[in-house]
Amino acid sequence: MGTTYSIIYQGRDDIKGDVDLLLKDINSEVSTYITSATISQYNESEIAFAIDTGKQHFVKNWNASKIVFKETEGFFDPSVMPLINYWGFGYTEKKARSEIDSTAVEEMIKGVGLDKIIESESILYKPIPSAQLDFSAIAKGYAVDALAESLEEMGCKNYLVEVGREVYAKGLNVSGQKWKVGISTPSSEAAIDDISLVVELTDSGVASSGNYRNFYIVGGKKYGHTIDPHTGYPSLNDLLGTTVISKSCMRSDAYATAFLAMGLERASILVEELDEVEACFFYSNQEGTIIKKYSNGFIQYVAGSEK
Repeated sequence: MGTTYSIIYQGRDDIKGDVDLLLKDINSEVSTYITSATISQYNESEIAFAIDTGKQHFVKNWNASKIVFKETEGFFDPSVMPLINYWGFGYTEKKARSEIDSTAVEEMIKGVGLDKIIESESILYKPIPSAQLDFSAIAKGYAVDALAESLEEMGCKNYLVEVGREVYAKGLNVSGQKWKVGISTPSSEAAIDDISLVVELTDSGVASSGNYRNFYIVGGKKYGHTIDPHTGYPSLNDLLGTTVISKSCMRSDAYATAFLAMGLERASILVEELDEVEACFFYSNQEGTIIKKYSNGFIQYVAGSEK
């Protein structure tokens, strides 16, 4: 996944082998950087791809993605993979695009949209041969949930799992309190350990998304890694970052990306329509000060001194 993981837990002391094996299994199905991965096989297929139903990691990411795609009216869409590569943020060479070919973008848009992929009897039919999938906006959250489930099976009741800064917390920490998780300040000028918010969690997953680190500037215009699936271009809106809390880290991960693509106004409306999903939206005012806007139920998670 190109990142690190950490687990704090109460239980047996020999879990690392099982953890590493599970993460390797997940990568073997949903990593676009592994040519033999299930998702890479789909991306290289021409017209149709037969899903091996035994590949549970690919299947679960695919099924969850379809749900969030529908609930967000397509703002969460793993089929933007060709556009992510085009803009220099995918598994191809990371390179700022100095010239934009609008015709090429329009051509790639023809293959974007999970609703364009026809699924019949475990076969996925591509809308165009160049259509591709990328689960990077949901797979880390999925990996966190999968590790949490594995810890449950090992008998662990109190733990915190983190993969690439996406987190799931269960039970209580060693002090008998809810787990505290720091949220990074959404600014390219902030240090990596600069914290703008602390949340308290138990039996919940938290994920964040932002364009403040993974971006480039060409001709005075900032291009971030979050692509608007409807336009084919990087999202240009008022949000600096999003933090989402729900009962599933996978769900939090997907919605954090979707909300960032949607922008503050649309995201603020949608989050209130979703069950058991809360969010903090970061944006800046005219003076450049970072402002936090909470959904109606988010305040319950904010650490006492932060409320």
